[in-house]
Amino acid sequence: ELDANGNPLMDSITGCPKQKIDGYGTGDPGCEFFVMGESSSDCKWIYNNFCGIDIKEDWFFDKQRGVMDSRIISLGINVVPKKADGTDNEDVGCTNWIWIYFPEWRQFFANNEVFNVDNDAERRTYEDVFWKRQFNSQITRESNVYDRKISDYAKGIDALLESERVKNDIFKLEHDWWQF
Repeated sequence: ELDANGNPLMDSITGCPKQKIDGYGTGDPGCEFFVMGESSSDCKWIYNNFCGIDIKEDWFFDKQRGVMDSRIISLGINVVPKKADGTDNEDVGCTNWIWIYFPEWRQFFANNEVFNVDNDAERRTYEDVFWKRQFNSQITRESNVYDRKISDYAKGIDALLESERVKNDIFKLEHDWWQF
């Protein structure tokens, strides 16, 4: 599971160092520098308001190998935004804070490990998580004439069903290329 609590990925993106863990819980991260401001409260805000990662990727058919494949283009870090008075704006929900170009960060992902709660002997990196698709996901957009997200024209359970329809269309497309 990817989270912002003291992992090297968020530390590097936000400019915040790792949080210190003491016996009773998480201490102050002690942020000296930060993209959005200079105080450690800004650093805590990113850690506390991190709510997900958006992944932009291209799906294509590789003729040489005869398989559908995907390439990750970029990662979007989502946070709950602040209001003008500095309080959290939870009415808005998650909004995209920054996009990073995945190929430029690939070396960084390959050098930082992710803890596996099921098997602590496994040595897994962020690159492994992304390339082996070891994460839960939901389709939020497909190429269309109006360049709209699924959430722009479907809400709630309808958006989830539309996402499943797109996933099923990709599966059928790949399956129909083969004759048995």
